[in-house]
Amino acid sequence: MPEPSPPPSVPSAPADVPHAAKTAGPSGSSSAGASALPGRWGVGLAAAGCLIGAGALYAVRPELELWWAGAMRVGIVMGALWLALPSRDRPAAWAEWDWKAVGFVLLCALLCFRAPQIGIPLLAGWWFWRWLKAVPPTKLP
Repeated sequence: MPEPSPPPSVPSAPADVPHAAKTAGPSGSSSAGASALPGRWGVGLAAAGCLIGAGALYAVRPELELWWAGAMRVGIVMGALWLALPSRDRPAAWAEWDWKAVGFVLLCALLCFRAPQIGIPLLAGWWFWRWLKAVPPTKLP
């Protein structure tokens, strides 16, 4: 049995070429600083497209429930992601979270399923405590 030939080698750029020139696209522009992920506007447009498409498909062919329901779910999730993504004016939604509070809420949510008589009052008490901290004090006359 003959030995298989080695895979063809991929040509690479010479060592003296800077990295930006290696990643230049077909138009010659460098993509060294560009991300392959869509930006905030791309996510928002995709979410709107999914929601509009789901509504149009429901209006035209409501029996295709699998497709319009799937597009609606994807649109809702992408819309939530669009709201959470950072912009130039504000940081990401999770950038300033109190991670101790997130852990407490997750623990209470778990307790709500395992022992609702403990988890629900804890969660309600936490929300009430946070509300009391957020309400500014009033001055009495």
